[in-house]
Amino acid sequence: MRFKTMWVSVWAMLTLVGVCLAVYTSGWGAVKTVGTDAINVTMPLRNVSELSVYNSGTNVVFCAVNVGTNTLITYMATTSSVPVPGSMTYTFTSGGDASISQISLATTQGTSQVYLGGF
Repeated sequence: MRFKTMWVSVWAMLTLVGVCLAVYTSGWGAVKTVGTDAINVTMPLRNVSELSVYNSGTNVVFCAVNVGTNTLITYMATTSSVPVPGSMTYTFTSGGDASISQISLATTQGTSQVYLGGF
């Protein structure tokens, strides 16, 4: 009887761990080619609290979250956007109850491959 009780406890613990992993490891990722024409990427997930941008190219990629492409162009002119140099990563974190719903990206010259990952 003691073995059966222990087995049920182990099974319950493994089930709990599995549920936690399923909840906390669900995320979203994409690879985008970014050029001088700004692009907007909408998050397919709701309640994205962190979004990482990795620039694998050599050109600087400018980013802004929860704004459209026209606003990004304005931000680039006023240094209000986030520059991500080549081979670097920047992580946006939402504050409070806000979540990240979209990101706009552009370069000032050439193109860069950008990896996005959010959860």
